Amino acid sequence: MVCPRCGFDTKVFDSRPVKNGKRTRRRRICLSSSCRYRFTTVEEIRYSVRSATGYSQPFSEKKLFRSRSARQGSIDQECLDNLLQLIVTDLFSREVETTVSHLVERVIFRLRQDSMAWALRYAALHLDSSDERRYVERIEIIASSA
Repeated sequence: MVCPRCGFDTKVFDSRPVKNGKRTRRRRICLSSSCRYRFTTVEEIRYSVRSATGYSQPFSEKKLFRSRSARQGSIDQECLDNLLQLIVTDLFSREVETTVSHLVERVIFRLRQDSMAWALRYAALHLDSSDERRYVERIEIIASSA
């Protein structure tokens, strides 16, 4: 990063996580001997999800459980928040982008550990149903892994 005052290179001399580890606050100093300007930057990781058609969009925690399955379920908000944290940690521990199908698989895997009914409901709404035989097989695998 360059100094906003003189345009010379800068060096990070302090770095701290902010807001649940999603942001990083960095203190920087200009390396120019005549400037030595100090300033702060805040960097935020932005996760994205790529659809089957190749379109990429920002990951939205709110969208993940906003579906009909969440409104019909019997899982409380605290449990949903914990699940969401686990899913985000699973998905984005190494990569900043994932696919929709991988996201759905991870959600179903985590839901299955808490509520089989909720996992099946989520799967029925979110799995690709264009190939009926494969769709039924995937639902049966989820149901049998209780």
